[in-house]
Amino acid sequence: MAAIKEIMTPNAETIQSPQTVKEAATRMKEIDTGALPVFDGNKLTGILTDRDIIVRSLAESLDPSVTTVGEIMTKDVVTCNENDAVENAAAIMEKNKIRRLLVKGDSGMITGIVSLGDVAVNADAQVSGEVLKEVAQPSEPKR
Repeated sequence: MAAIKEIMTPNAETIQSPQTVKEAATRMKEIDTGALPVFDGNKLTGILTDRDIIVRSLAESLDPSVTTVGEIMTKDVVTCNENDAVENAAAIMEKNKIRRLLVKGDSGMITGIVSLGDVAVNADAQVSGEVLKEVAQPSEPKR
C-alpha cells in the first residue's frame, strides 16, 4: 500500500489571500495547475480552484483585477498526512466530495497536494472507482 508522499505533487505552488483573482489565474496557467493552497502570511486559510474562479468570480461578474483570492477561495480546507495510505486519501476525498487534497507533514506544514487523478492511478481499481463515483456526484457548493 503506497503512502501519499509517494504519489503527491510535492512543494505545491501557493498564493497569498490578498492577491487578485487575475494574478491567481495567471499563475495557474503558467504552472498548469487547477488549484493553489491559499495563505495569509504563513497561515493556511483556504484553497483556490479553477472552479472557484469560474463559479464565484466570473459567474458573479466580479472584476478579477480587484477581487482578491481570499474573497472567492474555498475556506474549508481538507487535508491528509503525507504518511497516510492512498486508500485513506481516497476515503477522505469520497467523504468530502473533493478532487484535490492538501497534504501535511508531521510538522503540520503543507508538503504537497494530491489529486483524484493521482489516487485513481495509484489505488486499486475498486477504491478508484468508488471514489470517482462519489466525488462525481453533484453536491452543495462549498465556500
